Amino acid sequence: FVLIGVGGKNGSGISLLVDSSDDSLEAEMTQLDLSSSMKSEAAQETQPETPTVEAQAVLSELTSIASSAADLANDRGDLVASGPSATGAEAAAAALASGSMSESPSSSGDQGYGASFFGTYAPGQRFVFVIDSSSSMLQGTRWPTLRRELTRAIRGLSPDQEFFVISFDIGAHPMFNKLPPVGKFLPPTDESLYRLNKWLNGIQHQGSTCPASSIGIALRLKPDAIFLLSDGEIQDTTIQELRLHNRTESQQSKRKVAIPIHTVLLHSPIGAGPLKTIADENDGVFTPVSQFAGR
Repeated sequence: FVLIGVGGKNGSGISLLVDSSDDSLEAEMTQLDLSSSMKSEAAQETQPETPTVEAQAVLSELTSIASSAADLANDRGDLVASGPSATGAEAAAAALASGSMSESPSSSGDQGYGASFFGTYAPGQRFVFVIDSSSSMLQGTRWPTLRRELTRAIRGLSPDQEFFVISFDIGAHPMFNKLPPVGKFLPPTDESLYRLNKWLNGIQHQGSTCPASSIGIALRLKPDAIFLLSDGEIQDTTIQELRLHNRTESQQSKRKVAIPIHTVLLHSPIGAGPLKTIADENDGVFTPVSQFAGR
């Protein structure tokens, strides 16, 4: 804030206080006390004198300092409103870590070259999103929430990064119904998103939660990371298949994870066990996402 008031010995000085502090920065204050050279009897005259050139220059300089300080505070984000925002972000991070996240968090946008889906970050250039499209995904806001966050994740990619989407119920449904190598990664352009949303609009929600075949397709694409989202208990051999097919032999003859798999449990109290196991065994992160109360 900027405060200009009367100061000095006879109330004839000008005092400027500039404060660009907030909760996250140490207080930085500059106080200027300029004593007026005007004589006290001149201040008592009925007709005020026209300010001298020197006085006008001083006032102009003070105004410039105040404006610069305010601009600096805005540029650095040093606004009073930033305090509660930071507190909210910390609370969201804590809720996510404890598995009680009320809604999907936004990607931070400053984690580097990679992708972020429901707050989980993965480095790399190519990503496959394996999403549940079974009938239970029509409950509540599950499907709209998924589509919103999928769009957010893709829009967050750089122009030279690529994505591929596979939906699953009792079987696998690759993007545009084209299996690799006919089905290929796409760049995150507006045209790609238009085609993706058109394909998502035509999905028929039916069947059970069986992602094994979709995961198999994703592994063959050899992405830098896989994001697997479901709202229920996995009902096939996905865990066992990954133990066999998502491993590579290292120089020490030890089997290592080939592709990290991050898992998301969306708006559901069941299914956490298998999804957490998949993430734990495949160098991934398990993220439970719950609804706002009352939804």
